[in-house]
Amino acid sequence: EEIINDMCDVFKSSPYFHIGGEDSYLFEIVELQKTKDYLQKTGMKNIEAVMVQHAMLMNTIVRKHGKTTLAWENTASGAEGRQWTLPPPAKDEIILMTWIPYPTTEGLQNQGFTTITVPWDTGALAAWNIYACNGCNLDPAKHRVLGAAQTIWHMSASALVGDHLGGDLNGSSTEGYIRSLCDRSERSWEPMRKVDEPEYKGRLAATRALLDRLLFPVKIDG
Repeated sequence: EEIINDMCDVFKSSPYFHIGGEDSYLFEIVELQKTKDYLQKTGMKNIEAVMVQHAMLMNTIVRKHGKTTLAWENTASGAEGRQWTLPPPAKDEIILMTWIPYPTTEGLQNQGFTTITVPWDTGALAAWNIYACNGCNLDPAKHRVLGAAQTIWHMSASALVGDHLGGDLNGSSTEGYIRSLCDRSERSWEPMRKVDEPEYKGRLAATRALLDRLLFPVKIDG
């Protein structure tokens, strides 16, 4: 709670706070003696109940600062072969970022959650939009999708390789990450717009050129 309080003080302008919820290493946590002691002390049945409690407590702390909670989808669906379901208030208070490369998003939407599409593989530009989420084809009239994002490892992977091999389209890892932010933005803001790929790529090149002038006015070589 102290950490979240400090972070919210620093980033006052942000309407969101991300509580994580992925890579929890439950297989290790469940074996710790302090975990076993906590389960016995509280009367909780299992680690799944602890994860539900944790998510809801984190959400309560975030909401005290007037912010909306973001979380990875595992926060509401489970992980490592363990399943749990958050209590009803969560669906209206926690927005889930869905990244798992399987068709899990529709089930979370049917529970009432709003989601942010985080594509594992965007595929062809013309075929992708924020409602095409990792094997699910969501209905814009029925499902609540706030927008889209891309994971930093996805966006920077080719650039990291380019650092070592040279010749990467997007330059170094930092520059490549920033330049790649343009790739799918329009398909997030205007998901139903039909794409003429050559025309789109021409505008994308112009946008990247402008970004370069704004963000990389000088280059430092070490």
